[in-house]
Amino acid sequence: MFALPSLSAIAFLAVAAQADQTCEFALVRDGKPLATIVVAVEPTVAAAFAAEEFQDHVRRITGATLPIVLDNVPVPGSRVLVGRSQATDALDLPGEPLKPQEYLIRYLPDTLVLLGCETGGAKPVPPRRAEGKFGRALGFDGRRDVTVIEKPGFRDEAGTLEAWGWLPAEKQPECHGTILRLDGVIPWTYHILQRDMNTSRISYTTYDGKAGHGLASGDLAEGWHHVAGTYDAAAGKMELFIENSSECNESYLMDQVEFYVTLKMADQPELDGNQLIDEFFTRYYGAAAGPMKDQYLAIEETFSNPKNYPIEIQCSDAHQHQTKELAWGSLGTKQRMARFGQLMAQAKAAARTPQEKERVALFEQGQWEYMRKGQP
Repeated sequence: MFALPSLSAIAFLAVAAQADQTCEFALVRDGKPLATIVVAVEPTVAAAFAAEEFQDHVRRITGATLPIVLDNVPVPGSRVLVGRSQATDALDLPGEPLKPQEYLIRYLPDTLVLLGCETGGAKPVPPRRAEGKFGRALGFDGRRDVTVIEKPGFRDEAGTLEAWGWLPAEKQPECHGTILRLDGVIPWTYHILQRDMNTSRISYTTYDGKAGHGLASGDLAEGWHHVAGTYDAAAGKMELFIENSSECNESYLMDQVEFYVTLKMADQPELDGNQLIDEFFTRYYGAAAGPMKDQYLAIEETFSNPKNYPIEIQCSDAHQHQTKELAWGSLGTKQRMARFGQLMAQAKAAARTPQEKERVALFEQGQWEYMRKGQP
């Protein structure tokens, strides 16, 4: 990470330089920029980020925007050189390349030099096209490839970051592998889904400018993984989902059909809900649609039919909480669980294509096994 000092430190040093050398280095005067930020023709990720951070902080304080140019462009007036470039090389600055958390601030006539550790490679390049989980996808090398979405519409206070990603067997000893990162409107606030350095674990980290929070998975096998991080500041809650379960052991597949129907009807309220349920199972499970739908409807009927509950609950208007006795004594009885198991076996036998088999297996692992393991 490029270690960029705060503007308060720069202002202090400028005063000291003025006292010792009777000189002045002004960035802005009367709301007008007096200096230009200069970076290399091919700046590193760290240098490009630091230049934009410097520009943003000056703008927030003064209202003036310092232009950013490449070092092959002649610059009139004062310069702020950010990161190594031909312009800094020409100054013949002493010292070895800087290590993490090390930085150099140097005042020269009409020039301010800001250098730091610039590990992280050259300027980002667009990702390549690759074979994905469900067809074509974007492939990243974990070093330079990146894609940026401006203003994604994700509120800092609540939302979900979600992705399918391939986890290679080989680990990354030199850095974390970012999957998704959301930067907040306030500098240095973020949400990050990543593969942790030198591990096969996925973590979800948030930082609101004051406090950070994080969750991490256990070790994951090589292959495709469905990753989702959810965050709700008002509720003080965050969760990391890997495949089918969260860190709180909640099934992520529980409302899959409901999500599909709800989102479809949010766009087109005139659609028929029952037809959408048929459409989901046919398009998602293919040849296994019949037993998978029968199992879904049987489970839904078990849960939603008042007759399946004890009489005291049927006759009460009070809100009820799930209990072990209610779950397995009244709803998930041995007879019903046996029927659900038969439908699961039929679905596995009916699935034909690799994709159908994979989706049935995902439901079996994330929903059916989740139910079966809880059975007393």
